Amino acid sequence: MFVRRNDARRRRLVVDPSQTTNVGLAEGTETAPSMASQEGAFSSDVRAYSFGAERRNHHKTTDLIPKRIVSYLLVVLFMLICLGMLNLGSIKSPQWESQIGREGVSSLAIHGRGSLASWFSSFLLIMTGLASLQIYALRQHRCDDYRGTYRLWIWIAALMVVASVNCVVNLGGLLTQLFESLTSSSLTQRPWLLITIKVSALTLLVARGLFEVRESRGSLAWVVLVWLGYSAAALMQLPTINESLTDLNPDMIVGNCTLVATIALVMAHLNYARFVFFQAHGLIKPRVRRQQLVQPKSVAKLK
Repeated sequence: MFVRRNDARRRRLVVDPSQTTNVGLAEGTETAPSMASQEGAFSSDVRAYSFGAERRNHHKTTDLIPKRIVSYLLVVLFMLICLGMLNLGSIKSPQWESQIGREGVSSLAIHGRGSLASWFSSFLLIMTGLASLQIYALRQHRCDDYRGTYRLWIWIAALMVVASVNCVVNLGGLLTQLFESLTSSSLTQRPWLLITIKVSALTLLVARGLFEVRESRGSLAWVVLVWLGYSAAALMQLPTINESLTDLNPDMIVGNCTLVATIALVMAHLNYARFVFFQAHGLIKPRVRRQQLVQPKSVAKLK
């Protein structure tokens, strides 16, 4: 009878949680704290998730920025390993043609759409766009950015999305066909003109990027590598240069130049995001500009 009475009391406590704390404390048993902690669980407002799902316990987007040197070097090592694996697959794929077929060989090619290398480049460009949005979220709080140059990173993010689409769909070819249909002039017969336009646009973008990340020396080095890689890949499309490097497999050279430039683009954004994060938290002192050192005449007269 004693056991049944305890079971009945336990069932009543579960049904009526308002009596849990009082009865538990009155009896002085060890289950009182646990029963009191379960009061919210049996109330009318039942939680489907624990308190760890609340917003204050979520991870921040800035946690994805490699802040430690070890994390930064691990990202660089991961990029180099991926580059090496793509080159290895491209070199060994002709030997595996009997097992994987022609489609498998083309999918492992280092250059060309529909390959694993093009997917990797598209993925890196998407990640670069996300890094641009993170830089924008930090740069918009800078105190001395009176002209609002932080809005540039929104345009860079949009440009990275378009570039990632171009890795899958030949947007350059579509624009070329549209230009030829409107002007009745062929750009394919004048490849030097098309390549000049590409290199000029790339140079303007890189020059603007160098000015934007001028405070971070690491980002400057990565941006210069971006310009070298993409410029070399564009110049390789010239027939004279392509024919002169026939023995060296021009497709392999173009693919590696494009991949190295894309990796450098990702690392430039990550490095600058890391720099902006440190500067925003006071770990890096901002450089004093000359305009701030020169006092205006009105201030000098007041003194």
